[in-house]
Amino acid sequence: ELVPGVDLILNETKLADVVRDADLVITGEGCIDGQSCHGKVLSGIAKRTKAKNVPLIVLAGCIGEGAEEAYALGVSKIYCINEDSSDFAVCCAHARENYRNTLRKVL
Repeated sequence: ELVPGVDLILNETKLADVVRDADLVITGEGCIDGQSCHGKVLSGIAKRTKAKNVPLIVLAGCIGEGAEEAYALGVSKIYCINEDSSDFAVCCAHARENYRNTLRKVL
């Protein structure tokens, strides 16, 4: 039986069961953009959290064109971990600090 990969993975990991008991879900994307909203893991997570009225926060390495489409899927807020648009090597060198700063904003 052919099924979308995102549905197979999220069903096998029983994400719906986790979401049912959650007050908040936080997920990550390397780069969130318009494509993230069409069949990728984020779209599957958003579908399940929205159905249960659970807020969904996305932590992203960068925010690209079309990312605002995620709000229509049920994403509550998108945070960019790499706020100063540094290149990959700089981001890696400051990853711990960048995550810490982003999580302070989330909390």
